[in-house]
Amino acid sequence: MNDQIKDEVIQRVEQFLAGGNLERNRFDLKKKWYRFNDLNNKQVSFKNEFWKDICAMANSYGAEDGFIVIGVDESAKTLHETKIEDSGLNQSQIKDLVLSNIDRPISIDIEYLTIKGTQLSVIHIPISINKPHLVSEYTNPSGDRSQNVIFIRTGSGTHIAGRGEIDTMYWERNNIQVEKRFECSFNKRDMTFRGGQNGSIIFSAPFSFENIGSRRLSILTVSLTIVAPLFPSFQKMTFKTQLRSQSTPWAKLEVGELESKSLVLNHKLALREEEARMVTSLDNMKNELEFKNLVVQLVNGEEIFGKLSTPFI
Repeated sequence: MNDQIKDEVIQRVEQFLAGGNLERNRFDLKKKWYRFNDLNNKQVSFKNEFWKDICAMANSYGAEDGFIVIGVDESAKTLHETKIEDSGLNQSQIKDLVLSNIDRPISIDIEYLTIKGTQLSVIHIPISINKPHLVSEYTNPSGDRSQNVIFIRTGSGTHIAGRGEIDTMYWERNNIQVEKRFECSFNKRDMTFRGGQNGSIIFSAPFSFENIGSRRLSILTVSLTIVAPLFPSFQKMTFKTQLRSQSTPWAKLEVGELESKSLVLNHKLALREEEARMVTSLDNMKNELEFKNLVVQLVNGEEIFGKLSTPFI
């Protein structure tokens, strides 16, 4: 979060503590961190509450960022010291938790703010251009299980989205203008796999990147997750470009610019000998591979997700 966003969050919390009202679609208050490793009395993980809240806020109406402020008792209007470790996970693990069970990736940031001498945790959910998001596997507090559930937040409540609400999400997906947004495509026919050093896998393909946001993008690194359902050893592989210096980014895209670049990504997984021999087989099953979670890291450290198209022509 930049300083302007931090100041906005602080102002909204202070106004609430002074007796003001909150615009609640994209602003939520919690007294304590989610206890990710705990179960309720029905043996349901509290991870489900977290997935529901993140998904609902990302799907909510409007071109505004969302925030979950942890350390505010809404009833008593008091502040309580919090730290990320209260959840049982670190920041990287929490981000991975979001990606593990919410379809169409959501990028979150977690930072600390100090209000009246008390450290609060803030989960920042930027404007989404990938609505609707869904929770792939969801178990409610009573233990009832559902798949592919689309939640939305309206006011201070969260519910399963109806048809009209989902239609609105698709409209916003195509019409909301955001500062940092890009699309990417490559032809599956042109991609190749080969074994690299130390049992790694190297993926390469000519990519087209288009900046469809309203600000210049200076891209430091690119990562892409590939799922190969027929290969247990390769079920979920995250490929990344080599880390570069901030002074020499991988690509710079002006607003509206379209650029084609050869992308070489490395998956650093030490393979057994029999697995290494299977790498070339990935070339023969290109249509069965799933491509998701295309992420670029900007020179300022911010990560953004892109819209990915992978035709087979």
